[in-house]
Amino acid sequence: MSSRSDRDRKEHRDNEGDSGDRPPSIEAQRLVRSPAVEHGRPEQRFAALDGLRGVAMTGVFAYHASFFCLALLRLGTSWAAPTTWGARVLPNLNIGVEIFFVLSGFLIYRPYALARAQRRPAPRLGRYLVRRALRIYPAYWVALTVLLLSGAIYVNGLGHGLKHFALLHTYFGDYGRDGTAEPGIDVSWTLVVEVSFYACVPLVAWLARRVSLSIEVVALIGATFVGHAMRIWIAYHEVWSPLRVLPPAFAALAPGMLLAVLSVHDESIRPWLRRVVARPGWWWFAAAIVLLWMTRHSYGTPIFPLLILLPRMKVWHDALAPTVAVLLVSPLVLDAGRRTWIQGCLSHRAIAWVGTVSYGAYLWHHAIMLRYVDIGAVGRMNTFNEMLFVAGLYGVVLAIGAASWYLIERPALRLTDRLRQGAVSGRSS
Repeated sequence: MSSRSDRDRKEHRDNEGDSGDRPPSIEAQRLVRSPAVEHGRPEQRFAALDGLRGVAMTGVFAYHASFFCLALLRLGTSWAAPTTWGARVLPNLNIGVEIFFVLSGFLIYRPYALARAQRRPAPRLGRYLVRRALRIYPAYWVALTVLLLSGAIYVNGLGHGLKHFALLHTYFGDYGRDGTAEPGIDVSWTLVVEVSFYACVPLVAWLARRVSLSIEVVALIGATFVGHAMRIWIAYHEVWSPLRVLPPAFAALAPGMLLAVLSVHDESIRPWLRRVVARPGWWWFAAAIVLLWMTRHSYGTPIFPLLILLPRMKVWHDALAPTVAVLLVSPLVLDAGRRTWIQGCLSHRAIAWVGTVSYGAYLWHHAIMLRYVDIGAVGRMNTFNEMLFVAGLYGVVLAIGAASWYLIERPALRLTDRLRQGAVSGRSS
C-alpha cells in the first residue's frame, strides 16, 4: 500500500481512536486503495466546490437585487408578454440556495459514507457537533446582533429573539409587526434547515450502517421524492410549521448525500456512467436547458417574481431548481480527479475566494439591501448606472463577507482544530 495511504490510515487512528489496531477486511483494503477513498480528509479533494459555492451566493445576491433593480428586470426582448428576459431569468437565480443544500448533503454526509466504506468508526459525535456549531453560529450571532442594534432588522420580543439566536425560529411560524412574517435575518431560514440537517446526519449514518448499501441508496432516492412531494403539498396547502423546515429540503439534501455515497464507492459505478461524468460540459449544458425551461414556466414581473404568487409556478420552480443544482454538482464530485476546464475555472483563486467568504456575504447582503439601499432612487436609474450600482454593492457585500471570514469564521474553525489536537494529545499522554 502506498505511503500516502499509510499516512491517511494513521490520521484516521489519531482522529477516531484505536480502530486501526485491527487489520481491515479484504474489501476495506481494496476500498482504501481506491482513489475515491484514499484521502483521510475528503473535502480537500473538491477544490472546485468553493468556486461553485461562490457562484451560488452570487446568484442569490442577484435574485435579491432584482427586487429593486427595475432596469435589469426589463433587459431583453419579450418572450411572452408582458415579461422580459431579465424578469424571467433573475427571479430564478435563487437556485443558489438549492446548490447550497446539495453541497451540504454531499460534504456533511461524505465523511460518514467514507468511514463506512473503509470499515472504520464514524466521526466522533462530540467533535462533529462542535465543529458544525462553530461553523454556523459565531458569524450568525455577530451578524444578528449588529443588524438588530443598527435597526436593520428586528425580532418580536425576547422569546422570539432567543429562537432566532438558536436558529429555531421557522419551527414556530413566528409573526411580528402588522401580522407580517418576522424574519430576523431574512435568509436565516436556510440556516435553520442546515442546523436541522446537521443534527439528523449522525442518526441517518448510524441507521445506514445497519442496512446494505443498496438499501441506503434506495432510501436516499426515496427521501428525494419525499422532499419533492412535500414541496408540492406546501404549495397548495397550509402545513404545520415544523414540516416546512427539513422535509422539503431533502429534495436537494438527499441527492447530495447520494452523491457522497457514490463518490466513495466509485468502483461500483458502471463504466458508461464514468464516461458520462467525465464530460462535465454536458452536465452543465443540461443544467442550462433546465434553467431555460424554468424561465418559461416561472417568471417575474418588473415589480416582483410572479412565482411567489401562483402555486403552479412555484411547483415548477421548486421541482426543477434542485435538478439544476444536482446537474451542476455531480460532475465536480463524481470525477473530481479529472482536471477539466470547468473545474479549472471554479478552482481559480479569485472565484474560490468568493466561495470562501460567501457565508458572511450571504448572511449580510439582503439586510443591507433592505436597510441601506434607496430602492426608489435605484429604480429610476438607467441600465448602465444600475449595473454599476449593483457591482459596487456586490463589492461591499464581499468585503463584509471577507471580514466575517478572517475575523470570525476562520478563527472559530481553528479553535476546533486546537480542540482536536488537545484531545489527541490527552489520549496519547
